[in-house]
Amino acid sequence: MLNVAIIGAGAITRRGHLPALKTLPNVNVIAIADINEEIAKKVAKEFEIPHYYTNYKEMLSREKVDAVHICTPTPTHYEIAKYCIETGHHVLIEKPMCMRLREAIELKELAKENKVIVGIVYNYRYFPSVLRALLRVKKGYLGNIVSLNGTCFSHFPIAWTRSTWLYHED
Repeated sequence: MLNVAIIGAGAITRRGHLPALKTLPNVNVIAIADINEEIAKKVAKEFEIPHYYTNYKEMLSREKVDAVHICTPTPTHYEIAKYCIETGHHVLIEKPMCMRLREAIELKELAKENKVIVGIVYNYRYFPSVLRALLRVKKGYLGNIVSLNGTCFSHFPIAWTRSTWLYHED
């Protein structure tokens, strides 16, 4: 059994991570942390999570956690992931991984040193259009690609995040 904790109790946790985790037979979501105690308590009750916290460091020190899902605003990903990795926890980080490339590189090296796995959510990876594009790249139809920029015409996640989901500070 894999004991999982979640940091961040916002919409992506409630609409994506927890419904998916609850379908996995060998996963036990044992705790959730959010700086808003009311939301943490509400989500814990709704998804039958035994413990909730307002401080993720306290949660990780008290609970026996194997893996952590980081579902917080983007500018917090680096600090939280670094702490989780340094304390020996496997992590899944919502996209984007970090605000700066040097932070991502540092987390990669820390994960290697601490022998933990770090994953980043790529929820469009298996969309038919993405798979067709990948096939064209592999067959060489598009030449030597040096850069790629994609656009998705969709209301997601704009409709439920009020267009603030990237949370850029600078």
